[in-house]
Amino acid sequence: MSACLKAERNRKTYNDCRRNRIMKGWAASIPLLILVAMISGCTAGNGTDKRVLNDDDIMGELQRLETINSHPNGIVPGDYPKVLGAYSKNGLTLVESYFCSDVCPNYGRVSIIFANITSKEACGEAGGFDIIDPAWGGYVGCSPVRLE
Repeated sequence: MSACLKAERNRKTYNDCRRNRIMKGWAASIPLLILVAMISGCTAGNGTDKRVLNDDDIMGELQRLETINSHPNGIVPGDYPKVLGAYSKNGLTLVESYFCSDVCPNYGRVSIIFANITSKEACGEAGGFDIIDPAWGGYVGCSPVRLE
């Protein structure tokens, strides 16, 4: 017979017993909840941990991408988009994005563009530079730097 059932004769003792059991159960689950939060990446950050990229950082990233783009058959489209961080001049989010429209994957490539900018007008407002599909003339994205 459990201790709480034995204490049932005295209502106060019974309630204290049940309360203690509930508290012990919660106390035992706290380390598990902390572990789950750590594994899932839950943090209570204020957004200040976001990487900020200036023009030099972006040029370095573009040089790295040239190596990737020189072997387009090795690009895995499902790996993109990848968030790089925020652009230092306007705070907008930058992503590495894969694009291919014609002979794929032979002419596919990865570019750095502003996330969620889908028109020339919005790109101009952001201070960016349009990337246009060389095959079909469609809008690819908005680059933070002029691409030569």
